[in-house]
Amino acid sequence: MIVTLSRTGVPLRLSLMIVFLPLFYTPLSLSSQTALLILRHSAIPKLQYLTRVIDPSILCPLLVDFDSCIIVTITKKLKLPSSLPSAAQSILRLPIRFGGCGFRSLVQVAPASYLSSVSQAAPDIIHTVSLLSSTLPPISSYSSSDIIPSISSSAPPLPSGVSPLSIPMNVAIDWCIKLLSSQGVSKSLLPPLASSSIVSSPIPKLQRSIMDIIDTRLADTLLSSSVLLIDRARILACRVKRSGDWLSVLPSNYSLTLLDSHYALAFRLRLGLPPQDDLPLQCKCEVKLAPDPNHFLSCKLFRRTIVTTRHDMLVRSLATFIRAAGGAVYLEPKFIGLDSSGARIRPDAQVYFPSESFSIDGSVTHPASPYSVQGSKSSLAAAKLRESLKHKKYDDQAAKEKSKFIPFVMETFGGFGKEARLLIKKISKLHSDLATVPTRQNARTSLISRTLSILLQRGNALIQLTGAQFAREAAGAQCGYN
Repeated sequence: MIVTLSRTGVPLRLSLMIVFLPLFYTPLSLSSQTALLILRHSAIPKLQYLTRVIDPSILCPLLVDFDSCIIVTITKKLKLPSSLPSAAQSILRLPIRFGGCGFRSLVQVAPASYLSSVSQAAPDIIHTVSLLSSTLPPISSYSSSDIIPSISSSAPPLPSGVSPLSIPMNVAIDWCIKLLSSQGVSKSLLPPLASSSIVSSPIPKLQRSIMDIIDTRLADTLLSSSVLLIDRARILACRVKRSGDWLSVLPSNYSLTLLDSHYALAFRLRLGLPPQDDLPLQCKCEVKLAPDPNHFLSCKLFRRTIVTTRHDMLVRSLATFIRAAGGAVYLEPKFIGLDSSGARIRPDAQVYFPSESFSIDGSVTHPASPYSVQGSKSSLAAAKLRESLKHKKYDDQAAKEKSKFIPFVMETFGGFGKEARLLIKKISKLHSDLATVPTRQNARTSLISRTLSILLQRGNALIQLTGAQFAREAAGAQCGYN
């Protein structure tokens, strides 16, 4: 039911939640990955339920404190800077599919949530009011000082001229629309909200449609306000489908788990923060770190060392999934097929399926690299460029061997190239076709994508930590153990 006068119980429940939040970042608490999953999927939804049943005019002032506590909890758990930039806070609160981290601001959600709840419950409320209308005092006994009526002996007054049958929706809807307009949602952008249409057929997915408008405007504002090309490239790369899979992975085994330090570095990368707060002014390669906080991911010093380690982790994991699906994989030895500069002249692996064979070559590209900022133009632009370069390099060789070539390209922020997505679907289909136990193809596709997403962030973290250590050593700071 929709609650209109519950001013005494709401602060108590919110206070309990705010007191409970520090448990997520005490020394003996859960891992960062587990704690933030619980925070996003349990703690916030518990309060989000209240936004559906309590008048936003009562709840919103209290939710401001709750939203602030969520940011403080995330900051302390991940050891982020105490004063996060406004852009980073916006990214934390945006949905994952808009390039955010999914920790929704309940102040923003409350008007749309309550409006949707009123829409769905309106027919039942009207029916109840009709049954009890004979017990309500006459309209002349009400004043016009309140907004939402309540069906009880201590009911708040009705606006003058409003009949009991119009109570459940008109004034509440107007109140929510005013709140939504303050968030940039004009009445013309909303679905039809006439009381007759709500009574006859409640609007399906009303909250989702309203929040899509708000989130789209916030995401577009964030992108348009980004001056640097590397920031635009990062924001666009994080909005790619499945780029945020690592944020939703349940740490059920090692391949799906990130260490606390690696998880914090993955968040910093998504938020556009440097990997550590007290880094030297420049990298070991003498490039200034301030203009490019994530320079280590594109630093040329690491291309044949820790970057290759990340590459090998992803290729071996992909080979494991191919073998599990019923295919065969031959991984090219690293010391064979190298040119004079040490670059490979053969793809990473040859894959054999029951009906076809093809070669694959894995690669990870950094869309926000200052050396090549194609990612600032459109989503997956950097991945498309790397795929074309791989085809140019290996297509002729594959044709001579009467085989196909498939580049498996990922972006550092988590996005999969077009041909990589098709290969994952091909592996999942083979697995579902040959499996002795029926399995859903979509579930297998999700498992492969999420496992590779976790591995990618683990590799990114290793590169960032190695780069930070090298930079400190070059600056004369001690690193590691004496």
